[in-house]
Parts: sequence; C-alpha cells; structure tokens
Amino acid sequence: LLLCDSFLIYLYYFSYSFLFYVLGVFLLFLFCVFFFFFFKQKTAYEMLRSLVGSEMCIRDRFHTGDVGMITKEGNLRIVGRVKALAKNAFGEYVALDALESVYVLNELCMPNGVCVLVDGQKAYIAALVLTDEVKATKFAKANGISGEYPDFLKNPVFQTKAAESLAATAKLHGKKPFECVKYVRVLSDEWTPENEILTAAMKLKRRAVDLKYKDTIEELFKE
Repeated sequence: LLLCDSFLIYLYYFSYSFLFYVLGVFLLFLFCVFFFFFFKQKTAYEMLRSLVGSEMCIRDRFHTGDVGMITKEGNLRIVGRVKALAKNAFGEYVALDALESVYVLNELCMPNGVCVLVDGQKAYIAALVLTDEVKATKFAKANGISGEYPDFLKNPVFQTKAAESLAATAKLHGKKPFECVKYVRVLSDEWTPENEILTAAMKLKRRAVDLKYKDTIEELFKE
C-alpha cells in the first residue's frame, strides 16, 4: 500500500511537471513565432512605405529637409527644400524651388532667373523674372510690342503678356491654379554670387531679393 501511494504521488507530481514543461515549450514557441513575424513584417512594411514617405519612415529616418514627389514611374524626385515652402492666404503651400524650376523653362526667362513671390495675405502669387535683350526682343515682337530694350520691359502690356506666358508654362507642366503667377515684373538685372543675390551654389538668397526689390514686391501685391 505504501508503495502504491508513493507511486501515485510520484505520478501526480510528474504529470504536473510534464504539463508545465509542455506548456512552457508551447509558450516559448508562440513567443518566437510572434517575435519573428512581427519584426519581419515591420521591416517589409518600412521598406515598402519608404517609397511614399510614410510617418514611420519620416520618424525613423534621417531628415534631409528635401521635398520629394513620386513620379508616375514610381521613382522619387527631389523637387525642393522644406524651408522653400510658402503658404498663401488660403493655406495652400507653394514649393518655391520646384515652381521656379518650371517657370525657368519659359522662353523669356534666364537660367536661375526666376523668383516666385508669395504673400501670406494674398491668394495669388507673383514673380520676378530676369531676361536678356535677345529673349525680350523676340517676345516683344511676337506680342506686337514696340520700343527699345530695356525700356519696353516697363510697358504694362509687356508685363501682362509675360505673366500670361508664365502661367501658360505652369499649366503646361500640370501645375495647379494657385501655382500660376498672376503678376510678373521682368527685369534686365543680373543675379550673381558677386552681387550677393545668389549663393556660391547658384541658389537664390530670398532675403536679399526681398530687400533689393522691396518696392517692386509691394507693388505686385497691392491688389
């Protein structure tokens, strides 16, 4: 009887020990499976969403300050800098660098010769445009504007036609209505690093432009 009791007690404890052992192995297996799939899916998710700039990618990656867009082919294209964004009166953000890279394609404009202007109190945008005698004279003749260069640049008709031409260029490249300039001032000036309007990398110093053309800019936004 004593032997039988001892055997039953041993069997009882052995059963519980084995049960806990099996349960422990099972829980460990579940933990390993969860750990593996969780991190595997997270990595794949991040790699996929990195193409479209998800919050996870923005949070977990180095901030370069660049503004990008995904092309129809699925490629990432850098179109400007975050600091080169300006908000109009309707709260719409204008990517200045990206927009200037479109306007500079206009027949009237010189390379690095467009400065898009945004007033937070106005719904429209304007621009300062650099041109040369050849481009301006050709444009004037095409639009029936007479006069001598650079005098005809101040002609209101010339300025209106220039604004219409730049707006047409923006529309041609798929820009939205608020990204189309309403007023333009075409100038015969030069912007260079030497006169401190451009940086050594040929980027606009917008603060320098604001100071140099303060009166002109105020005139453009009088409406």
